[in-house]
Amino acid sequence: MVATMADLLDSRREDSCTIQRIRPVVVGALDRNEQFVDIKTGVRCHLSVKTMSVPDGVGRYKVVNVFQVFMRPEVEIKQGDRLVVTKQGLTYILTAGKAIRYGSHLEVTCQEVADV
Repeated sequence: MVATMADLLDSRREDSCTIQRIRPVVVGALDRNEQFVDIKTGVRCHLSVKTMSVPDGVGRYKVVNVFQVFMRPEVEIKQGDRLVVTKQGLTYILTAGKAIRYGSHLEVTCQEVADV
């Protein structure tokens, strides 16, 4: 069997991810809520964090972290999904932006969730 580029990249990924999606939950007869539920767990990924200085509009700059998650191209990520990524023992809770699919990988730009 010949390994594809997606297989090669996946073999080098050391981070893991749980994909969560909002689903309706019935609590009682009249009480309906929504909550995040696990769609897929143990997804191999690579988390990249870039730090940028962004002008705040009043002559100062603030530091902003830009998160990108890379995984296999066949993984389904929808905008708004929650990605719980573990990298080197640290957990990051991120909200997925629009995913870009390439032949070799999926690239998702994310924002860190402030309060969980």
